[in-house]
Amino acid sequence: MPGAIVVPAGQGGFLLGLARGFDALCNVHNQYTIPMMIGVQAWSCAPLWALCAARDEQARLVTEGETLAEGVLVRDPLRGDVVRAAVLRSRGFMVAVDEKDIMPALNSLARLGFYVEPTSAIAWAALIQMVDKLPDPIVVILTGSGLKYG
Repeated sequence: MPGAIVVPAGQGGFLLGLARGFDALCNVHNQYTIPMMIGVQAWSCAPLWALCAARDEQARLVTEGETLAEGVLVRDPLRGDVVRAAVLRSRGFMVAVDEKDIMPALNSLARLGFYVEPTSAIAWAALIQMVDKLPDPIVVILTGSGLKYG
């Protein structure tokens, strides 16, 4: 079982699906624990991060700035409260990645042989910043091919 899963989150649906799947697995096999769910957003538009950090419904009132990580550019996630609950239940958290960190992460992944879009690179950028704080093994979800970018 993974110790932590790092995943880009716009609406948070992918993260929510992972959390529900691990919930079901843990209900069947009591010896497993749910991995920490780490959702990653771009700093320029991070309503899930704000909702988890502020623990306040007013946190949904965030701006929608420009970002290279267009796949997570969602100003008002439909099920933000449900995503927040899933993240907290897993002992996880949300991370907001600064725009200046996206291209170096994208280039780092390319050097490792992964041709991904910037939305995937935000998960890698987050991992680089917090790898020492997460339990092993860590799974990083790379959501999209670089062929659809650019």
